[in-house]
Amino acid sequence: MLASPKITNATGTSSTITGGYTNKTSANYSTVSGGCSNLAGTGTLTVNSACTNTAYTGYFPSILGGVGNQASAENSAVSGGKENKATGEGSSISGGGGGEASGVLASVTGGRLGKAPYFASTVLGGLEEVSEKEFGVKP
Repeated sequence: MLASPKITNATGTSSTITGGYTNKTSANYSTVSGGCSNLAGTGTLTVNSACTNTAYTGYFPSILGGVGNQASAENSAVSGGKENKATGEGSSISGGGGGEASGVLASVTGGRLGKAPYFASTVLGGLEEVSEKEFGVKP
């Protein structure tokens, strides 16, 4: 369990931090929605050791919006769209529908039913596209 309370620092005019741990905002009208040791604005970014500690596996997933989305792995994120799943550590989905980023550091940027199952692989969009290897990019 992480130490409470969460450490946040929103210093920009009308800036907000709505979740996460050790997040900061320095820019005016900026937002950090979640995660761990994020900085919206200028300054020195220091990553808290809890953000990479294997004792906290599964911590710090974020969802910004959309419908029926799931971010379940450590530091994974879904920005929007419908019925997307970010299940790989550090994976992300920007939008679209029915996408799944299950590889570590994998990403799906949009489209429908895109899958990125390999390490650092990316699906850019389209219909039912699947990245084919580590570091692979599927247009």
